[in-house]
Amino acid sequence: MNLEALLQTYWGFSGFRPLQREIIESAVMGRDTLAILPTGGGKSLCFQMAGLARGGLTLVVSPLIALMQDQVENLSRIALPAAFINSTLPPEEIERRLSLAERGELRFLYLAPERLNHPGLTNRLPRLPVKLLAVDEAHCISQWGHDFRKAYLELSTFRERLPGVPVLALTATATPLVRSEIIDRLKLVCPQTFVQSFARPNLRYSVLYESNREEKMMEIVQKVGGSGIVYTRSRKMAEDLAEFFNARGVRSAAYHAGLANAARESVQNAWIDEKLQIVVATVAFGMGIDKSNVRFVIHYGLPQDLESYYQEAGRAGRDGRVAFPVLFYGAKDKKMLLEAFFSRFPEAKAVETVYEAMCDDCGIARSAVVGDTTFQPRTDLWAKKAGVSQEAVRTIIRWLADAGYIHYSEEGERWGTLKMTVPYESLADLRRRRPDYDLFLEGVLRLYGGRVFSETVKYEATTLAAKLNIELPELYTKLKYLKSIQVLDYQAPFNEPGIRFLIPRQKLNFELLGWDSIQKRKKNEWNKTDAMIKYAERTDRCRSVMISEYFGEKDAKACGKCDNCNQRHVAYVDSATGRAIAEEVKAVLKLRGPMLIDNLVTHVHKGQKSQIVKVVQNMINDEKLTVNAAGKIALPAVKRRWGLR
Repeated sequence: MNLEALLQTYWGFSGFRPLQREIIESAVMGRDTLAILPTGGGKSLCFQMAGLARGGLTLVVSPLIALMQDQVENLSRIALPAAFINSTLPPEEIERRLSLAERGELRFLYLAPERLNHPGLTNRLPRLPVKLLAVDEAHCISQWGHDFRKAYLELSTFRERLPGVPVLALTATATPLVRSEIIDRLKLVCPQTFVQSFARPNLRYSVLYESNREEKMMEIVQKVGGSGIVYTRSRKMAEDLAEFFNARGVRSAAYHAGLANAARESVQNAWIDEKLQIVVATVAFGMGIDKSNVRFVIHYGLPQDLESYYQEAGRAGRDGRVAFPVLFYGAKDKKMLLEAFFSRFPEAKAVETVYEAMCDDCGIARSAVVGDTTFQPRTDLWAKKAGVSQEAVRTIIRWLADAGYIHYSEEGERWGTLKMTVPYESLADLRRRRPDYDLFLEGVLRLYGGRVFSETVKYEATTLAAKLNIELPELYTKLKYLKSIQVLDYQAPFNEPGIRFLIPRQKLNFELLGWDSIQKRKKNEWNKTDAMIKYAERTDRCRSVMISEYFGEKDAKACGKCDNCNQRHVAYVDSATGRAIAEEVKAVLKLRGPMLIDNLVTHVHKGQKSQIVKVVQNMINDEKLTVNAAGKIALPAVKRRWGLR
C-alpha cells in the first residue's frame, strides 16, 4: 500500500514528519511498536494511518473525553467512520456503536481505559474485526510516569483477549524507566522502539526570577504577540490572572476542572478560533488540542516534574516557527513543590498517627466488630492531630484503602441530612395512625438516638436503607412524606467522600501497606522533583540539553538559543546564599573601595557569577549599594569620599 498516497488523499500532507513513516510501517507489518514523539510530532497520524492501512477496526485507548471527540470529528470529516465509547453515553447508545463496529461499519473505535473490562465490550470482543490496538498517552500505564492511571493497568489483560493483534503504544514523555515499564505492562513482544530527539530547535526556553510576574508577563505578551497559554497550579490563580489580562486589554479566559463542561468547551473553541489571545489554565488544558500557532507558553510557577513541563511547554511552536516557553521561579515555588512532594509521601509515623486519629474519631475500638457505617472524612482534624497537611492525610487514606483496612469512596457517597422537627412524644400518635411508618421511625430513632431531635444528622442513603431493611426508592418516599407533614426536615442526598472500616482497629502492618514499593516510588518521585528544581536553578547548562538528558537522550547538543546559552539569565538565589553573598560584597568594598562589577565578582567567592550579579543588582535597587557615572560600585556610607553621586 502506498503510504504517501494515503497521506495525501486523506490528510492532504505531502510528506511525513520525522519517524512517522517508520512507526507506521512497523505497525502495518504487525509488529508491536513503541513510539516516543514530542508534542506536535504527529502521534495521532501514526496510529490512524497504520489502522487505515491494516484495514478492519482499530481500537484506540485514550484518556481524555475531549480528545476522543475531537479526533472522531476529524476522522469523520475525511470520510473515515469513527466513534467513541465513554461514560458520557447512555447504555443504549454504547450498544448501538458496538453493533456498528461488529458489522464492520467503523474503522476506528475510541475507548476510555475505564471501559476495557465492561461486559458489553468484552462479550462482543471476539466478534469485532480488530486489526490494531493503539494506546495513546501510553506513559499513563507506568507507575513511574507523571500521569499514572490505574485504569490503564487493565490493558495487560485486555490485549490477551486480542491474540495476534499488534499494539502501537505512543507517548510524548517517557524516560528510559517508563519505556521499560510500558513494554512490560503491555506485554509487547520484541517491540520496535522509535524515539525522536527531545530537542525542539524552534523553542527559546527561559527561566525568569521576577518579583513582579504580572508586569513581566504583559511585557512578554506585547513583545511576542500571538496566541499563548499561561499555566498555574490553582483554579483561583487562573481566574485572577485571566481577570488581570482582560483589565489590561488582552482577551483572556480561565480554564480549569471546576468549570462546567460547556464552559470549558466554549473557552477552548474561542481560543482555537482566535477570539481569545490567552487561556490561563491549570494542567487540565491543552492535551490533544491541535493548535499550531501558539507563540508562548508561560508557567506562573513550577510544574510537578520535567515530564509535565516538557509536554506543556511543547504546546508552543508546533508550526515550527520560533516560540517562547517561559518559566517563572522563586523561593516560594520551590517550597510549594517540596511541600507537595512530602504530602504525597508522608513518613511512617504520620501514617500510624493518622490511622489512630481516624479510629478515635469514628469510635473504632481494638478487636471490635466493625459495622457498615460510612463516615465522613475529617481531614482537617486528623491532619492537626498528626501535624501533617490535609493532602498528606488524603494520601494516607488512599494507602489504607489499597491495603484493605478501609473502603474509601473519593468520588463521593450519597449523603443526606435529616432532623426531627416535632418532640418525641408527638411521634406516638403518628405511629398509631400510620403503622406502615412505625418500624421506619423506630429504626431511625434506634440509629440516631435523641440527637436527631436536637441536631441535624447525616446519613448515607444506601447504608440507611440497608439498616432499615428497605429499598432506596422506599427510603426516599418515606422521607419526603414525613417532610411534607412537617415531622422532620429532610435534605436529599449529595455527594461527599466516605470511609467505611473493613477490619477492626489494630497495629498497622506496613508490609500489607506495600511500604517497600511506596519507598521505591518515593525515591523515583524525589529524583523527578529534584530534576525540576535543578532545571529552574541551574544557569550553567543549556536548558534543551537538560531536558534531553533527563529523557535519556545521549550526546544532546546545546541549542544556542535558551537564556543560559545566551547568558541573558539572572540566576536564582536562595535567601541563605543571598545573605552570604551580600556580606562578602560589603566586606570586599569596605576593604578595596569602589570597583566595576567584573572586578568585584572576582573577589567574591560565595555563589556563581550570575548569582553575585543578581545580589548586587538587588542591593543597588534597595540602596544598600550605590554606583557612579563610570559604573563603579561602592557602599553608600563612603559615597562622598569616593565622589559618587
